[in-house]
Amino acid sequence: MKVLPPLRPATLAVYLLVASLTPGGISAADPSPSHFNQPIRVATTAFGEAMEIEIRDLPTDQAEQAVQAVVKEIRKIERLTANTPSEKGGVAQLNEAGEKGLVLDQRLFALLERALNFCFWSRGAHGPVGGPVYRLWGVPSPADSLPTATSLTAAAARSSCNNLKLDIDSGRATLAPGTTLELRAFTKGFALDQAMRVLAEHGSNNAYVELGTYRCGAGDGPEGQGWRALLPSLEGIAEDFEDVWLSGQCMTSVRFDDHPLTAAGETFSTYLDQRSGRPSEGVAGVVAVTELAADAEGLAASLLILGQREGQMRLGGLKPAPSILWLLGTGTGAPLLSTYHWADLRTR
Repeated sequence: MKVLPPLRPATLAVYLLVASLTPGGISAADPSPSHFNQPIRVATTAFGEAMEIEIRDLPTDQAEQAVQAVVKEIRKIERLTANTPSEKGGVAQLNEAGEKGLVLDQRLFALLERALNFCFWSRGAHGPVGGPVYRLWGVPSPADSLPTATSLTAAAARSSCNNLKLDIDSGRATLAPGTTLELRAFTKGFALDQAMRVLAEHGSNNAYVELGTYRCGAGDGPEGQGWRALLPSLEGIAEDFEDVWLSGQCMTSVRFDDHPLTAAGETFSTYLDQRSGRPSEGVAGVVAVTELAADAEGLAASLLILGQREGQMRLGGLKPAPSILWLLGTGTGAPLLSTYHWADLRTR
């Protein structure tokens, strides 16, 4: 981990802290007096992607402690959601326990509860129990052949929302026979929300966290109008839309071809409609802005799968209304742009 200059021009002198990733967290080579509230920016990695944290309202020593606490929390979520049996109360243990059930770590339970809400909201199109259908299309390793209609029907039945049961009182989860978890488009947003929570608990109310194409900003940012979040670099989008300024909001963008699925030597959309078991079609990407990153992530993936028409129908009941940008098309050529409450955002 290293601390870098702030992402944006600072009105105060910039404090540069040279640091490295160590088992204990951040090690500072040249600490400054702790009573100055000077902005720091930290670069690290999470979930295999670049992650940046910027804090503008804490003394340096408190900011360091906050960053270390964030990294510790993110690492815990990474271990819990990895499909390896090393973490108690994690995904791998629940997949193995199946219908016997397992008392989960409270973080994973909260993540699954949120993801299951999206499963029911999307009428089963996108949820946390899509392991059976994703396995047919090459997850975790490429599939040698295309799935048959019979195998898709069986896998879709095992990927039903009702195949995951969560008991709030005990923290216990159970999976129906043949059902396994697949948490794509659920973990990173949840992790960002936990990062913002930890920063707030350490006293920071003016901070920014970025993980890949996911962004969250709290407070006034460096220029008093929030945090500038760059829209994804996609053909046909830059000339039509301004970048978004986030304050108490998070933005997520997903693409159909980000880490595509591979079966029989062919590539397919990253996301499957779990009702049919087939790859999504017709939407090249979705950008979603909401108060929580977990909601932005779940919405973006769900709306990419559902498409604009069915997605518009589902969005009407959500309060507060999210801001959505659809990029309709096949990924070749300029996409057709469609929006939902996008004008509600601050763009300059």
